[in-house]
Amino acid sequence: MSCGEAHVCISRGLGYDTQLFTECEIPVCPVSAAPAAESERNLNMSITPERKSQVIQEYRRDEKDTGSPEVQVAVLTNRINELTQHLKRQVKDHAGRRGLLQMVSKRRSLLEYLRRVKPASYVELIGKLGLRK
Repeated sequence: MSCGEAHVCISRGLGYDTQLFTECEIPVCPVSAAPAAESERNLNMSITPERKSQVIQEYRRDEKDTGSPEVQVAVLTNRINELTQHLKRQVKDHAGRRGLLQMVSKRRSLLEYLRRVKPASYVELIGKLGLRK
């Protein structure tokens, strides 16, 4: 199954030379491949509002808590995990990598604060999130 379009093939890594094809002869053309479904793509690289509210519900101290260190660490951990998956696919996304390092640093600072102020809560949180051994 070829795309049937005329274009310069850019798939050198697959063993094809870069040349102008009158009709694409590559079985799966990288240029005209259909984009993934909207649900499969994660364009914003952050957690969805539904997922964020789930995390807040799970890690909050009381009914109105949305900003405690426990909640912030849990939300950051979810964002870090999603961004890590993105960076495994997009290895040249250096700006994303910088953002990941900033989030890891922020989470580390919050965990240091929590360990200093509420050691019991710190131990419980890292156990639930699976952060340390």
